[in-house]
Amino acid sequence: MIHPVCPLRPVRRRRCLGVAATHPRKGVGSMYRVVLLVLLLLFAPTVLATEMSGFLLEWGSHGTSAGQFDFPVDVTVDGNGQVYVVDRMNCRIQVFSSDGQHLHQWGAIGTGDNELQYPIGVAVATDGTVYVGDTLNQKIKVFSAAGQLQSSWGVEKLPGVSEFYPAELAIDSAGNIYVIAKVVENGGEMALILKFTGSGEWVDYWFPIPLPPNGLFSEWSGITIDGNGDILVADYRNKVIQKYGKDGGAPIIVCRGQVWGDPESFRSPSDVAVDEQGHIYVLDNWDSKVQVFSETGQYLFEWGSQGSESGQFDDPEAFAISPDREIYVADSGNHRIQMFSAFTTAVQSTSWSAVKMKYK
Repeated sequence: MIHPVCPLRPVRRRRCLGVAATHPRKGVGSMYRVVLLVLLLLFAPTVLATEMSGFLLEWGSHGTSAGQFDFPVDVTVDGNGQVYVVDRMNCRIQVFSSDGQHLHQWGAIGTGDNELQYPIGVAVATDGTVYVGDTLNQKIKVFSAAGQLQSSWGVEKLPGVSEFYPAELAIDSAGNIYVIAKVVENGGEMALILKFTGSGEWVDYWFPIPLPPNGLFSEWSGITIDGNGDILVADYRNKVIQKYGKDGGAPIIVCRGQVWGDPESFRSPSDVAVDEQGHIYVLDNWDSKVQVFSETGQYLFEWGSQGSESGQFDDPEAFAISPDREIYVADSGNHRIQMFSAFTTAVQSTSWSAVKMKYK
């Protein structure tokens, strides 16, 4: 069942005043126009943003049957709009149509070829090949779109590494695989971003660095590749979104969680995504919301809150943007997938000059 659109929570949670329906009294028209303009400058982006995205549908419940979930922790969408979900505690991958119809599934707990042990990440290449981070089996497993195992790889591809625990995955336009993983080397554990070719050959790696102001090492929890081929990662510990250039170098901070209680900041980013226009989406696990930023990190708007109603979240772990620009959220604590419409370029193209011309 498709539900009506659920409006976004306004910027700064301010109520949107109905100023457009108010009429100035005789003799104060100029003052009214000034006040109206100021209010429009403050609230126009909020009004526009709340019309740009909304709840569409949801599916799933807690269980083991087809279409049910036991903590869905990752979701991705292929070029045909099919939705792949990592059903972690059921140790399987489930595949759905874009409107939530169950298509097929594979996996069961175990160490065999088509078995998984508490997987975390999934990504789909342009040719339909499915890559799964089979975490406790310490493998990247490669499946056909129908769920047949094609190949797998693990520590044998990483010289000097004795243990390899892959988590979240991303794929670039050339088919290279990026993996957030914990590895053990010479008895020491570290987190890395590892780059492999589509056939599993190790290419490169990035390691966390301490960030100001507290000098904490990054704890990555989500990864995506933007249209320029740069790597964006959600740093759960430092409350930032980092960008690594495709050609290497130190990361830059593109979005930063600021002050607890500030509605324009995030506290625990669990995933990050980028749409075709460069807007950056951040999934805030702690505050149960999705925030949207410009390409340069300017806050635009948000939606979501803690709960189990449609449009609310409980421990959201991951999300994905489809080719048709729908947003699918793995609402892990509620054991479901929720689907939202994406906002359009109207938010990006809104300018104060346009507002002033309309209301002068």
